[in-house]
Amino acid sequence: MSWSGFATGLRGRLPGTFAALAAGDIDYGKARAVWRGTDQVDEGLATAIEAIVLPKAAGQTTGEIRAKIRRLVRRLDPEALARRREEAEHRRYVALIETDDGTAYLTGADLPAGAASAAYGRVAAIAAGLKRDGDARGIDELRADVFLALLRGTLTTIEPPAATADRRIGEPPTRNEPGWTGVDDAVADVIAETARAELTALTGDLPERHRDIGALITQAGQRISESLAGLRHGWCLPGPAGRDAGPGPAGRDVVPGHGLPGYRLPTTTRRLIEHRDRRCCFPGCRRPVRHCDADHSVPFHRGGPTCPCNIAMLCRRHHRVKQTRNWHIQHLWPGVILWIGPTGHWRITAPADRE
Repeated sequence: MSWSGFATGLRGRLPGTFAALAAGDIDYGKARAVWRGTDQVDEGLATAIEAIVLPKAAGQTTGEIRAKIRRLVRRLDPEALARRREEAEHRRYVALIETDDGTAYLTGADLPAGAASAAYGRVAAIAAGLKRDGDARGIDELRADVFLALLRGTLTTIEPPAATADRRIGEPPTRNEPGWTGVDDAVADVIAETARAELTALTGDLPERHRDIGALITQAGQRISESLAGLRHGWCLPGPAGRDAGPGPAGRDVVPGHGLPGYRLPTTTRRLIEHRDRRCCFPGCRRPVRHCDADHSVPFHRGGPTCPCNIAMLCRRHHRVKQTRNWHIQHLWPGVILWIGPTGHWRITAPADRE
């Protein structure tokens, strides 16, 4: 990318982005994300996408802006997205870069996403099997050693079944599998936008430094969550814990057919949640689900069900943040999460935000 090409592209095709950058409303990274994301669509569509993205760009991360633009291009001009992917795949390469520590990076870039994900799944599955067998190396070391052994043809361990090794990370269960459910992003998007509008209206009526704003947002989130409870349970993955009505873990009643007995997730249920969340659910985090924990929003021992409506994928860092004092999290709908920070600031994240 040349600086002159970037400046010309902004000034000619994206005047709104150019003006926002000049005014300091967005930084270079965000402006580049808008420019790069619309470079394969015609000028009229680029202007339309810019008009949708810019109003919220100041409060979003660069990753969120890129994801939003990809969703819009996929919906409005899928051929442009296909062209961009094909052009990128034609540039694919492998590079070896030595470091000052006497080690090296062995990197493949612009690889087909499906094939790369399947290859990573194979490496990860073999490494996980070695770890379960008692190998003392850390999981990152194991993956690196398995990666090299596979490429050099020196792997001596038993490989996992092809169905496990070749499964794309985050692939959803099929309709014929016991974990399949019809929950989709469209419903989650509507619920997320409705909740955002209600909470924005609430905070708009309060003084900026209202000392109880965090508590008020928490109460409002709880009210929204309770209003959706009946509908949410109808979407939940059935589990054996609720087949017989009775007291739940913290003395709470278990919803019939709702939740599984214990913390442990079946493989199919985890696949469902991975496919839904795609990335860490913390606002702005782009860490893929393969590096995340399946975390109960309300702990099981406190009455939270082991169910997709109460479990979210969180990277280890944000898993710990969520457990620190004065952070509050509410799972309004499967995959739609209200985050309330120690200062009372809040964000709602939904599956579509994490593409």
